[in-house]
Amino acid sequence: MNRFFSLFNNLRENLKTRYGLDIWSVCCLVAAFLCATVHRYTGRNLFRLLALLFIAAALFLVLRKKPDVFSGLAGYFKGVFHRVKKRVRSSVESRRARRRDTEHRYFRCPQCSRMLRVPRGKGTVEISCTCGRTFRRRT
Repeated sequence: MNRFFSLFNNLRENLKTRYGLDIWSVCCLVAAFLCATVHRYTGRNLFRLLALLFIAAALFLVLRKKPDVFSGLAGYFKGVFHRVKKRVRSSVESRRARRRDTEHRYFRCPQCSRMLRVPRGKGTVEISCTCGRTFRRRT
């Protein structure tokens, strides 16, 4: 019994020095899941092999000892990921706000694609954008 606990302590101490989950290992696991799903529906063994390779890559990334190997590249892609996530979140929130707004209609400028807000219920109005384009729409 004492040997079991010493083995467990050795394993615990060894795993403390490992890098663990990061964005790369999670991406590999998601890719493995997608490949396994495609394999299930198509029956192609290529996707099964790809899923196994992605799982092996995820295990390698989780159990690697030195995080310095990919740290610069991972930091760059982490910043890119956060910028994309922020942009998607802000666009979703602005769409929700436009849907809730019952007092205005929203139109896109045909020239610069800027979103313009016009009071609702005014009939046909002429809308002018800051780029200089004017167009007529029914509110």
